[in-house]
Amino acid sequence: MSQSPLPQDARFNQPMPSYAYRDDEISLVDLAKVLVKRRNWLFSTFIIGLLVTFLLAWLKRPAPVVENTNKEFTTLVTVGYKTPTVFIEPLAGIKTQLTDAFVPLATKSNSHNADVIIDNQSGGSNIIKLVTIAEQGQSESVSKYHEKILEPLLLRHERLVKELNDKYDNSTLESIGVQPIATSIASLAQPLNIPSTVAKSRAGLIVALGLILSTILAIVFVFIREFSSHVCASLRNDNK
Repeated sequence: MSQSPLPQDARFNQPMPSYAYRDDEISLVDLAKVLVKRRNWLFSTFIIGLLVTFLLAWLKRPAPVVENTNKEFTTLVTVGYKTPTVFIEPLAGIKTQLTDAFVPLATKSNSHNADVIIDNQSGGSNIIKLVTIAEQGQSESVSKYHEKILEPLLLRHERLVKELNDKYDNSTLESIGVQPIATSIASLAQPLNIPSTVAKSRAGLIVALGLILSTILAIVFVFIREFSSHVCASLRNDNK
């Protein structure tokens, strides 16, 4: 007598067959067993990577800060006016003359060098700076050097102011609002400290990255070592 087929619902109530792992599947338990089995290789590789990390962090440490004995000697020049709102000469033209002519001429007979800076931090400023970096004991020689640079500029501006005064008498100058003022040195070769630059340490970042890379490399090396041992064992079995 033929057995009637099971109802549709009964088929779903049948016990499911136990799942069998295939050979090409990866089990997390097997991976953990490999790590435990090769723990000596794991720890050894991690320690080596850690030592290399500390060595790199030590080599990349910032250099010790050495106190800068040089000074920044600054001379301030106040440019004169033809009128209360017009300079004797444009600041850009004065800077060009100093940079291209007066500074090179004075430097020929001097071991120093000067940078010409226009102070534009405040609008309408009439300040021009001469900056020379030298040792503290060279204050006098830097002062003479700056004076030599500025001498032809000051003489020409004095001549321009004198020409204006000769052209107009005092009453005429007052009536037309012209008050010529000569260019002068506000301060001569004042020494300023140069701030020391401290290199930022990257030791913490190097150690953090080293810990991560050492862990990854140790795990990868363990599995490569396990794979190579299986290959060697398989070759030995084939030879037998």
